[in-house]
Amino acid sequence: MADVSKFIAKADEALKKRNYDYAIQMYQSAMEADPGNADARRNYRLALIRKYDAQGYPKSWGMGGLKTIAVSKHPEKLLVETEKLVEKDPKSIKYNLRVAETLAALNHHDAACAVLEFAAKAGDLKSDKQAPALLMLLAKEYGETGKADEATKILARAARLAPNDKQIKVLQKELAAKTYNANVAGAKSSYDLVRNRDEANLLEKMRSGQLTEDDADMLIAEEEKKLQENS
Repeated sequence: MADVSKFIAKADEALKKRNYDYAIQMYQSAMEADPGNADARRNYRLALIRKYDAQGYPKSWGMGGLKTIAVSKHPEKLLVETEKLVEKDPKSIKYNLRVAETLAALNHHDAACAVLEFAAKAGDLKSDKQAPALLMLLAKEYGETGKADEATKILARAARLAPNDKQIKVLQKELAAKTYNANVAGAKSSYDLVRNRDEANLLEKMRSGQLTEDDADMLIAEEEKKLQENS
């Protein structure tokens, strides 16, 4: 992994001075040298939006860029090409999702989270059909980086956008199971983790492989209750 700290430092300084083009160029160089750098991915998008807010957004640019994407097989090259589409529309859920999918495939999970978080804040989640897919991938990437609580909250947002999506429900159950398994592995006694007999029984069912769909729903409800109590 290349050291791109100088690129990012120069880019950050240029961004503060509103020298947007130079900042964007430096962030692009950082991303090409270190594809998994989360700061470069995040601040690149920030620089683009600040530039367009100040100078106006690009006019319609057609679909020519998609042909280049389709023929590219090298993942790092694909990232560069997809970021060119993001450059035209940094708020696009579609193109940010493509970048994040490639980053995830390359195991650059922190960078994928940075892209998805930015798109979730900047994009139009209420009207974009791909918003649930973006939130689901963000939940998966949070899971990869050990952020179970954040993953649960993001999946709840996805469920509100697409209440009948079966994939979201499956992910919620998988996350609940993963969270419980992690807690069990880190505890001196598994029964230190349970707050009542019902929860203990669910834990035993999970261990024995007898967990039903209704049981999984109860686990999800219990996790959501804990999140509310800690919020």
